[in-house]
Amino acid sequence: MCAIVVYGTITVEAWTVDTNKGRETCLYNDTGGACNFGMAVGFIAVVASIGFIMGEYVIEHTNLIVRRKEYFLMDCVFSSLWAFLYFLCFLILKHQWGKVEEKDLPENAGIGSAKVAIFFSFLSFIFWAICFYYAYVRLQAIKAEQAYAAEGGLGISKFPDNNAAVMLGVTPTTPSVPVPGTAPPVVTGLQTFNVAY
Repeated sequence: MCAIVVYGTITVEAWTVDTNKGRETCLYNDTGGACNFGMAVGFIAVVASIGFIMGEYVIEHTNLIVRRKEYFLMDCVFSSLWAFLYFLCFLILKHQWGKVEEKDLPENAGIGSAKVAIFFSFLSFIFWAICFYYAYVRLQAIKAEQAYAAEGGLGISKFPDNNAAVMLGVTPTTPSVPVPGTAPPVVTGLQTFNVAY
């Protein structure tokens, strides 16, 4: 949502036609780079957010821990990068807006929209930092699950065909030996269960 606000306010309101100069100018101290940077960061964030929402749906229906680990690693990297870029965007827009004098602005300037873009750039920085934190927590949980499975905690070594080992992306270290008191594993689709007697 914040990305849409940043992108929309800069695209629609920050670029104005200055009749005195006879050209389109950026409200942020007539620095086109500030407007272009804010628009680029906002647009890519909107597209990436849609991609991550679709990715969340797909990854929740994936049993392969390796794929989930890769997804959350990518989420961590992207979220941390975008948190940094939004903080940079906030600093650039705030700095350039601080140099603007209201008498120099065109009559039809969207002063409120320029301030809204600065505020939502800062909010976007906070939200992307929170996204990074949650992706990092989920990544650590998957790494712990994978380590537990590699140590035989999920009984990977008990499976004669090692399907679970392939699903988890680990190599079993012990031979396939059934555990006393359990029946042979029941394999259904991608999930494997041990049935107790």
